[in-house]
Amino acid sequence: RGAIPGWLLPIFASIFILLAGSGIWFYEHEKERDLTAEADQLVAVATLLNQQIVNWRQERYADGMILAENSALISDIDRIIKNDQAANTTYVLERLRGYVTHYRYHDAILIDLNYNIYLSAKGRSKPLSGDIFSDIEKAGNTRKPVITDIHRSLASDKPYIDVVVPLYIGKDKRAKQVGTILLQIDLDVFLYPTLEKWPLPSKTAEAFLTRQDGNDVLFLTELRFRKDSALKLRLPSSEHEEPSVMATFGGKQGMVEGKSYDGLPVLAYISKVPDSNWTLIAKIGREEALASWHFASKMIIAVTIGLLLAAAGIFGFIYQSQGLQRLKESLGHLEAQQFTLA
Repeated sequence: RGAIPGWLLPIFASIFILLAGSGIWFYEHEKERDLTAEADQLVAVATLLNQQIVNWRQERYADGMILAENSALISDIDRIIKNDQAANTTYVLERLRGYVTHYRYHDAILIDLNYNIYLSAKGRSKPLSGDIFSDIEKAGNTRKPVITDIHRSLASDKPYIDVVVPLYIGKDKRAKQVGTILLQIDLDVFLYPTLEKWPLPSKTAEAFLTRQDGNDVLFLTELRFRKDSALKLRLPSSEHEEPSVMATFGGKQGMVEGKSYDGLPVLAYISKVPDSNWTLIAKIGREEALASWHFASKMIIAVTIGLLLAAAGIFGFIYQSQGLQRLKESLGHLEAQQFTLA
């Protein structure tokens, strides 16, 4: 058959490299495109959730400010705490119950300066948890409402948030605190359902809140894949690959890749909730994020291999054609020699 033509091998090698390189580039490009699309989705969902939480907290703060600036109500409360016969207890109790009925608070509680409960919209008599005393003092010192962290109630053992409203009579230096109102927020009304409802169909996506608690990360909300986790599940600072640990102890924000609390690889978007010590984590399983790419990658590999085989077939055909042509030429030359000899 003779040697392969000198021009054939370089052309075939160039085509082979071009096809293989294009296949690899397209393979990686599609993977990166899917990851970017999932990242954009996580950012959009997390941004929306974060803004909803901020708006919700601002509304609760505004509820507290309305109470703190209601001088007529505070005057009646002062008379109640002083056991004044002119005190209109019924009016004050109706106002407290209004916050439960119309604003969907779990309870509205009036306490004196010694943390004793005077009135409760729901008739609570159990004492307050000592954890809230520092927030009551902070609200009294600043003369502004304080939104507490998520904590468990002694009365029901459920997670709640309180809006601590200091009640002052008078203004400036002559102002005197007469008591405090606690607006107790049921987290099952807004916060927990908002975080639990992922806006798009997904098998692994979820959003949750965390904060630092000593050397641990404390999960503040219920998790999709681990029930009864709010204020119970903790992760040590040594779990470096977990997104909430990255955020709390590594200062990470934005898009990250790591392992979730259940050990599965995830893509996560980390953001801080303004005016709080909360971190919002929105995540999705990496396997799910690349699900469409897995199918596309198989197609890319199949097409690339097919093109390489086709190129090899063409090379073989050309090589065979060149061999046949040379064989015909040799036979023709041999016949001519024989004819000459004859």
